[in-house]
Amino acid sequence: MKFKKYTIIICLAIIILVLIFIKNKRSSDEFEFSLVFSVNGDDKISTFDNSFRVHTVDGIKVINLELTKEEKDKVKRFIIDRRITKEKGYIGNSKGLVINPCEKCTFNYTLNGKENTISWTTESLGPYSINVNEGKITPLEGNEENYEKVRNLFDLRKLIEDIIYQHKETDGLPEHVQYL
Repeated sequence: MKFKKYTIIICLAIIILVLIFIKNKRSSDEFEFSLVFSVNGDDKISTFDNSFRVHTVDGIKVINLELTKEEKDKVKRFIIDRRITKEKGYIGNSKGLVINPCEKCTFNYTLNGKENTISWTTESLGPYSINVNEGKITPLEGNEENYEKVRNLFDLRKLIEDIIYQHKETDGLPEHVQYL
């Protein structure tokens, strides 16, 4: 009888450990992000708390906006495929990219259980000629090597805003970011 009792206890302990491992593995695979961009104040989309905050002429409007797993995966694939993840030498990890009308952008995300931040302003990325009407970013002489990185940061912000403004909850809200 004692032998059966200990066997059952050991089996239950193993099952509990396996379940804990599976839960931890699942939570480390989750991808969450927030993007804060300064326009007329700090506007923000966050999957951490499923909110979208935007400054309007009537004041600050905050709506509940839950992105689907597929939408989050689009952003995750984008930052991995374009190598925007926080790696040595990537411009924007500690500085910032002023994109008219954005004064500063900060992208926070969790990937493989680690929290990361990339923020950028134009000065930190170097001089570029930005023609919003034609959708062109042209590096000025001597700054050609950073073009791909600048383009990726513009495209990241555009991707996130495209996802946001596809939701009916955002109908009627100002789309203030200029697409390049």
